[in-house]
Amino acid sequence: MRTLFLALLVSLPSSKEQTVRLALPSGVHISIVEAPFQSSGIAVQGCTKSASVCLVGGKPYGLATGLPRTYIRKIVATYGDSKFVLDGSGIYDAEATEHASHSDLRFFGGSCQDARNCAFRAVLGDAANAIAAEWIVIDGIVQRTILSGDADIVQFFQKNIDPPTYE
Repeated sequence: MRTLFLALLVSLPSSKEQTVRLALPSGVHISIVEAPFQSSGIAVQGCTKSASVCLVGGKPYGLATGLPRTYIRKIVATYGDSKFVLDGSGIYDAEATEHASHSDLRFFGGSCQDARNCAFRAVLGDAANAIAAEWIVIDGIVQRTILSGDADIVQFFQKNIDPPTYE
C-alpha cells in the first residue's frame, strides 16, 4: 500500500507571504506561513556582512552573515475539528515552499492519537542553516520540545521525520 503525501503550494511574489499546505500520511493537515523578514519587527544586532555574530531576536542566527530573508509567521496543524498553532518563533529562512516542491522528501511529519494528543517534527532551512523542530500536544496544550541546528539532531529527524506513536 502506498502512502499519499500531498503538498499544495500557494506562492506569491518573494516580497509577499508564502503559504504551504501539506496533507500528512496520518491525515493531519499542516499550514505554514513564511513571510519576508524585512519589516518583521524582530530585533537584530550585528547582522552585517562583516559581523562575526548575528543576533536575531536576541539569539545567534545560524552560520550565515546578513539578515534572514524570511521568518515563520505561523504554523497550524489541523486534525479533524481540532486546530493547533505550533510555535514557529526563531525559525528563519525555512524555505518551506522549496522543501514542499520536492515531494519525494518529507520535511514535516507527525500524527495525532486523538483530537487532543499529537506529535510533530520538521526539518527546515538549507544545509548551512538547517533546523530541526519538534512539537507535542498533550491534552490540547501545544509545547515545542526541540528547536535545534545541531547536525546530529537534524540528520536524525531527516531519517525519522515521523515521531514515534505510543499505544
